[in-house]
Amino acid sequence: MDSLELRAMLGSITQKEITEAQRSCGGSYVMMRSNSEPAKIFALNTIPFLSYLALGVGMGCYGKFVRNYSFLWLGAAALPALTYLMVARGNQPNTTL
Repeated sequence: MDSLELRAMLGSITQKEITEAQRSCGGSYVMMRSNSEPAKIFALNTIPFLSYLALGVGMGCYGKFVRNYSFLWLGAAALPALTYLMVARGNQPNTTL
């Protein structure tokens, strides 16, 4: 049994299904499909992600431009948002939408 036959048996998720799921959950989620089998849809809540990103950028800009710390503070600005992405990705089977 090759990959196409297996995919046909397990089903695949189309872009229309992702768009419909995103529309039914409101505009605060970004949904994407995974490459794993069986097919899954991953969801990311954008409101906490953007707030962590804003918090990191605010702290990075404060550290660099107000306190005159090194440029590493600007690079570390994305760390809170990346941490949220890793935790959200790890909790995907249990995420409640």
